[in-house]
Amino acid sequence: MKVRSATVVAVLAFIVTWMMGAEDADADPYLQFGQMQNESDATFAGVGYTHNDKWDINATFVGRGETDWGEHPKMRIISVSRLIYPKWTDHKFYMGVGLSRVDMDEDWLVESHNFKLQFGWDFGRS
Repeated sequence: MKVRSATVVAVLAFIVTWMMGAEDADADPYLQFGQMQNESDATFAGVGYTHNDKWDINATFVGRGETDWGEHPKMRIISVSRLIYPKWTDHKFYMGVGLSRVDMDEDWLVESHNFKLQFGWDFGRS
């Protein structure tokens, strides 16, 4: 059984819409998108949510891209991270570390089990 990417997008959109509709939800859903700049010209999009400002669960889809060493394949990345908000940033800046699972269309340089390091700025906080 092969799952089509449209099916995955539809299921993720449903989950995000459902979570946004829950008034008492402890989860904050988010969408992400952009283009890689360092090693590739690939674009990416993802959906995820944070739970109680401590846990981040994310699914990211990366398209094909040209690198200095050739073309890298499409990737699907699922990750779970523990978030830390340093007190000196007034709960706006965050850092995270976690585990990820990388699935690719073909063999490449990345192992299927990997780690995730992240940092960011929460623009929604006042």
